[in-house]
Amino acid sequence: MLTGEISAVKRQEIVDKFQSDPNTKVFLGGLKSAGVGITLTAASNVLFLDFSWTPADLEQAADRSCRIGQTAQSVNVYQLFAKDTIDEYMLEIINKKKEVFKALFGKEENASEGNNDNIMKEVIKKMKLST
Repeated sequence: MLTGEISAVKRQEIVDKFQSDPNTKVFLGGLKSAGVGITLTAASNVLFLDFSWTPADLEQAADRSCRIGQTAQSVNVYQLFAKDTIDEYMLEIINKKKEVFKALFGKEENASEGNNDNIMKEVIKKMKLST
């Protein structure tokens, strides 16, 4: 298990054990603590239980296993959330942020043109309701 409290040396030991020990089948790490600076090419399934306010955090963390040297034929990434909880609200906000980013920076051809104002107004409205 990798948390933010673990030293850099111990961190690498944990990663190395997961990568090389066939008896170590599960790697536990927080989205932030295990989302950067490590390589987990021995992984074939990635499961997220938490959300970040920044959509790129999840993508960055998932990329820890989708790298050159990946040993699995494919990598499955799962994001779990519970209905009628803050997770559902977080997922909605994250998806809105992704849509705004796509619309503003043209990262995807099917980004909603002309819908930026409505998306931004809705995000701001939701943020005001939560404070």
